[in-house]
Amino acid sequence: MSNHSGNDPSSCAGDSPGEACPCVVVVDADEALRSGVCRALADHCQTHAVEPGAAVARLRTLSSVDVALIDCDAPPSAQAPIFRELARWPGVVCVLMSANVQKVEQLRALGVFAPLVLDKPLQPEALDAICSATLELRCTLGNAMG
Repeated sequence: MSNHSGNDPSSCAGDSPGEACPCVVVVDADEALRSGVCRALADHCQTHAVEPGAAVARLRTLSSVDVALIDCDAPPSAQAPIFRELARWPGVVCVLMSANVQKVEQLRALGVFAPLVLDKPLQPEALDAICSATLELRCTLGNAMG
C-alpha cells in the first residue's frame, strides 16, 4: 500500500493561518500517477494517495474528503465499496480517471455519479483546474458555514 500524505492539514502553503487545507484522495493502482498528482496538489491540498484495494480502509481514517480522484479501470464491483465510503461526505466531488468511456458508464449504471472524467495520462492543466476548483469550493463552503 502506498499512502502519501501531503501537507499537514493545518498548514498549507498559500493558505491563511488557521485555515484547513482541502482534502484530496487519489485512488489508483499506478504509483507514479498517484505520486504525480500528490506532488502537483501538495502545496494547496492535503493529499492522500492509496491503491484501490486499500482505499476503503484509508477513507475510514479521514474526517473529511473534499475531492476524490478515482481510477475506474477496475471492475465496477471493486469500485462500489469505495464510492459507498465516499458517500459519508455528501459534498465530496468525485472525479473519475480513465480513457475508457465504457467503464465510466458501468459505474454510473451502479448509481455512481461523477460529474468529471479525466483522460489518462493526466495533463498538468487538468490538475491545476482541480486544485483551483477545490480551493474555491473550500473557500465558498467556509464562508457559508462561518
